[in-house]
Amino acid sequence: MAKFAQRTAWMGPAAMDKLSRATGLSEGQLRELASWTWNELTKERRLWGSRAAARAGAAGGDFAASQAGKAAQKNLEKRIADGKKLIDRLQSTTKQKEFDRLVLELQRSKTAVALANEAGVPNALRARINKTLAEISRKVDKHTCKGIVGRVRGVDKRLERFVGEELPKAGTKAGSSIDQFLRNNPDLTREGVMLEQRIQGFLRANPGLKRSEILVRSRAVSGVDPIKLGRDKDVFFQFVTRRGKVLGDVHHDISAPIYNQKLTAATGLTAEQLDHTVTSVWHPDSYNPGRMTSDGARKQMVDDIIGGRAAGRLARPEDIGDTVSGKAKEWFERARGLERGGDASAAAEAWAEGMRQLGKDYGRHIDPFLKSKGLDPAAALPPRLKAALDIFRRVEEGTTSGGYTPEQGLKALESLSCRTPGGGGVPLSPDRAADDMGKFIEMINKWGIQGR
Repeated sequence: MAKFAQRTAWMGPAAMDKLSRATGLSEGQLRELASWTWNELTKERRLWGSRAAARAGAAGGDFAASQAGKAAQKNLEKRIADGKKLIDRLQSTTKQKEFDRLVLELQRSKTAVALANEAGVPNALRARINKTLAEISRKVDKHTCKGIVGRVRGVDKRLERFVGEELPKAGTKAGSSIDQFLRNNPDLTREGVMLEQRIQGFLRANPGLKRSEILVRSRAVSGVDPIKLGRDKDVFFQFVTRRGKVLGDVHHDISAPIYNQKLTAATGLTAEQLDHTVTSVWHPDSYNPGRMTSDGARKQMVDDIIGGRAAGRLARPEDIGDTVSGKAKEWFERARGLERGGDASAAAEAWAEGMRQLGKDYGRHIDPFLKSKGLDPAAALPPRLKAALDIFRRVEEGTTSGGYTPEQGLKALESLSCRTPGGGGVPLSPDRAADDMGKFIEMINKWGIQGR
């Protein structure tokens, strides 16, 4: 019943005509049957959703009353108290160096950043923090660009000769040829070969272009309100000519090590500590809109994706779905690592950040689409995914209010397993919820759902 309702809901005229001929039913009869089926499915989803919400609420409440739940609450309250103290220190200090140091400390705490984005914190303070972060970013990006350009212009002659003369002769055995070359030259790297292949490709495709004329620039990906603080930074680098023509992305395997080195030199902290990610069109965390001839068109498409304006019309929905689930699952894996290391509070903050990422991407990729179709999430979303998203929302709200811990959210998610009506026979975990949401994003962009 569910499959018939979903598929007929997004079925176009050609597919409906084919189904009509196969079943002997008129299109009107099929539409009437589909409408009845959809209405029945909606009733069932609402019922299952209500039961799932009740079970999740009970599981979260039981955990909160336990000793482990009380310990989790204590940790959450301490994170909030520490974050508020940090914000107070930022507001009171008159020394720029101290302010800069505190800004970096703030960026290491997802709880502190969330608190700093609360309405009670002055916009002027956020503006000053953003200015400090922008200055650090400009410095690090500039030095990274110089570092990449230095590698382009200072290419090892062995690399230049191998890529230009020997590798083209290898044909289908190029991989083996590269392996042998690196064995013979252990001081050179695979990334170096990749970079030189890219550069020589640009030179062949642009007659008259000189190696010395290839420059690099940075581009940040951000959907943050200008008067709010961002929790992370995604940046990619591009090869360009002196006239600004975009040649292509710098592969993240080349740019990331240089960026990370420059970031640590400037701040004393790592990219992981500050949640900075260097991407490219090949990176799994990149909102990849596909190859575009215009850099402006690419930027607009990425901006539309982040701003929720591309919901339901993504050109590469499987890539976006993978990005959404992958970003969250990275945080969940980090949380498990922190748990293994015995840092329960930091692990809880990591769980919360992964859940927040999924809630944010729901707002980007699903909610605008459902609203445009006049659909109620309780009817359109699979019940278990809807219940999981409600849990994620409560965890995010609890980050600053202290009313709901990430550990409660985990226990609530566990309750939405095969024991729950509509659970599908598969136990639910944060990773499973991330995959479910990624697949739903892919589905609505490939097939859509007609409004009812």
